[in-house]
Amino acid sequence: MHWTDEDGAGREVDEFFETSVPKIALQDFCLSLRNGPDCNCHNAHSGAPKKKPFQFYYHTAKLKLKLLTERITMAGEMDRKGGSAPTMKVLQSAETGQGIQIPVAWAVLLIASNWYYILWGEPEGALHWPPLAQALTLLIIAAAISFSPRLKALRGFVVSLAAFDGGNWARFAIESNVQWFRTAPFADRIFADAVLAGIPAGFMMLAAIIGGYRRRDLFLVAGQPGSRTTLPLLHRAKWTVVGPVVLIVTSAGLTEQLRLVAGQSRSWHILEVQALGVALLFATVNASFEEIRFRCVLLAHAEPVVGRTHAIWLTAVLFGLAHWGGHPAGISGMIMAGFLGWLLATSILDTRGWVWAWLIHAIEDVIIFWSIVATGR
Repeated sequence: MHWTDEDGAGREVDEFFETSVPKIALQDFCLSLRNGPDCNCHNAHSGAPKKKPFQFYYHTAKLKLKLLTERITMAGEMDRKGGSAPTMKVLQSAETGQGIQIPVAWAVLLIASNWYYILWGEPEGALHWPPLAQALTLLIIAAAISFSPRLKALRGFVVSLAAFDGGNWARFAIESNVQWFRTAPFADRIFADAVLAGIPAGFMMLAAIIGGYRRRDLFLVAGQPGSRTTLPLLHRAKWTVVGPVVLIVTSAGLTEQLRLVAGQSRSWHILEVQALGVALLFATVNASFEEIRFRCVLLAHAEPVVGRTHAIWLTAVLFGLAHWGGHPAGISGMIMAGFLGWLLATSILDTRGWVWAWLIHAIEDVIIFWSIVATGR
């Protein structure tokens, strides 16, 4: 997007508006400030002669919209069927509803999580009923909040969580009823589970596509990998510097944790070369599906409604809880996964793309799968 002032000098809209605010919404906001369709952005499309300088109105609109972005419901309130941009009325109503949207978002996230597994262990039986009950409960909630002007912006977020749980039910049902999962080596079962995780990821993507979301809306693009980070104490650093540092630090920490968990019975860090290809394939599949399930889709729905900070922590908590039974498991694995989820979600919103999140996640998965192959657990 490119704006031109009266002298013809170019002015690029900053990265924030290029990725977060539809051009039509910004134009409508400018026009409402100026009380007439005589700004340069209007004239650029209509062919009418230029009138007054656009700079003042453009920067005023930019400032006011930037202050509102933590509170607006860009995705949830957009008319997805018609593909229209949000109006000023939508922006204002979204701001007034944020207070109750945040606790409701946290409540539905906890409903969708695997709290039952943490409290009581893995459910018995072939149907693995808890995820199905969760999905149905979330669909009922999504239908109920559709009638609330203050909460209906959360509908997309709730439906995504319902797709998450519904897909997990189908995935767990397959694993519970197929005899192979009871007899296959642990590494083979882990790989197959990563492939079956494509079911909930696919359900969530399908729901988002039906809702009108595109790849860019879901952060499934490169974005701006060189953007500056918002991580504490690193605000002036770019992700091209921070990303490799995060990758090295988290990989070293994970390696040491897995070494301690595996014990000294085998030197698992000296691994068979032939396992590398399988580990890379596992990492590609698992990182892709987990980024879609735990971050990309949920961030796209949550950030415009509850704001950046809550959106990041919502996905980080869900990711941490999901790894209670992961590798490594227990409290230490949950905390490490939650911290990693916070870092990866921050990278996605900073760069408006999933490149760094996917790369860091994939390298972690290579280490994890390699250790499983070496230790057998």
